[in-house]
This record gives sequence, C-alpha cells and structure tokens, in this order.
Amino acid sequence: MQLFKISFINKIKPDTVEINYVATLEGTQSAPIFEGRQLFYRDNIDSQHLKNGAVAIKAIINILSVTSPDLILDRVLLNQSQDKNILNSMSKQDFDKALTARHLLNRLKTHLDDNQQPVIDTEIITEMRIG
Repeated sequence: MQLFKISFINKIKPDTVEINYVATLEGTQSAPIFEGRQLFYRDNIDSQHLKNGAVAIKAIINILSVTSPDLILDRVLLNQSQDKNILNSMSKQDFDKALTARHLLNRLKTHLDDNQQPVIDTEIITEMRIG
C-alpha cells in the first residue's frame, strides 16, 4: 500500500472557472499518477455544484475508481477560492459522507474507533495561494 495525495488548483475568470488536479505519491517527488482539468463556462452551469464542493468530490471519486487499489488517499490539498460566491471547498463532512456512500473506505486512510467503526483519517487541507 502506498499513500498518495490529490492537489487542486483553481482559476476564476470572468467567463470561466477552471479546476486542475494532480495525484502524486506522498513523500516523493514522483511523476503524477493522474492529472485532470475541468473548465466550466459560467453562463451554462449549475453554480451550486461549484459552491458546495461537489465538483471536487466527483473528481476524487473518479481518481479513486481508476487508480490502483494499492494506493491509499492520505491528503487532499484544496486551493482556497478567490471568490467563495462562485467556487467553494468541500467540507470534511461532505467528503466523508460521499466516499462512505460510494463504498470507498478501503481507498482512504482510516482507523477503527472504540466501537470498531471506521473513522476516516484522510486530511482535507485548504491552502492559501498567492499569485
């Protein structure tokens, strides 16, 4: 089993919202495992999916569905949005709920609590980027 992370970087422009993401192994300067890009034209989208983090969750589910089952998601690094009225980060609660519903706990960093119930340890980190 190897740990990996997914990093999201977004760009908000007057007509578009661009979301780029890359998955790489943890602890190394490895080549990307997976790269993706989504470009949304703001006049033609349901903006709620950008505001509630659903786009990022769907991208993560897609990455987990096509990468090796030996890869365990350790961290998700989210680029802080320049305008939260247009694009906002997912919550840890929404992330946990969505991936549990998709039966993807075996692809996440977890441990068992005192009642032998799984607890998701995959971190969601929102980063401030300048420039």
